[in-house]
Amino acid sequence: MNSANNPSHRVVVTGMGVITCLGTDLDTFWTTLVSGTSGINRIKSFDPSDLPCQIAGEIIDFDVLDYLPKKEARRMARSTHFAMAAAIEAMKDSGLPDPLPVPERVGVYFGTGIGGMERAVEGLEVLREQGLERVNPFFMPSVLPNMPAFYVTRHFNGLGPNITVTTACATGSQIVGEAAQAIRNGWADVVIAGGTESMIE
Repeated sequence: MNSANNPSHRVVVTGMGVITCLGTDLDTFWTTLVSGTSGINRIKSFDPSDLPCQIAGEIIDFDVLDYLPKKEARRMARSTHFAMAAAIEAMKDSGLPDPLPVPERVGVYFGTGIGGMERAVEGLEVLREQGLERVNPFFMPSVLPNMPAFYVTRHFNGLGPNITVTTACATGSQIVGEAAQAIRNGWADVVIAGGTESMIE
């Protein structure tokens, strides 16, 4: 189905999931947002004393093991943890059947500005200080920006169109637009879409 031929073809958001500094569930996120409470605080995950900027929007009340087995989680960068958790929550919220009945009609559109940067830093430090034999074999794959889309695809068996977008701060907004267009064009009936980032460890 092409939107040019059927401009009235509607696309709706059927479920949402959030992992943010304002909350890691929809109710907390929305309550915090509309109350005007800021999610920006002094950095707690490391000592920022020597840095010119010591504040950030940290996600501190998140445990990936609430969503994934430990063995699987340790192979992923933190940005992928957030993507997986948000996608799982969104699919629960959607009320769609699990598993989805026609995998070939399920797309996954996910984006990130950078991807698993902390894994890149960690891997290079180990390589330089301890040598190649000590480098985690999952270090390089976990850095790739398409890993969130890959893991969400595998988890939900979405065998339709699959896209990773990396357009800096516009990534999440662009992904939603691209996903909507995929449905309007008839490429998919369902698209699991979102953006993820994790630059603070």
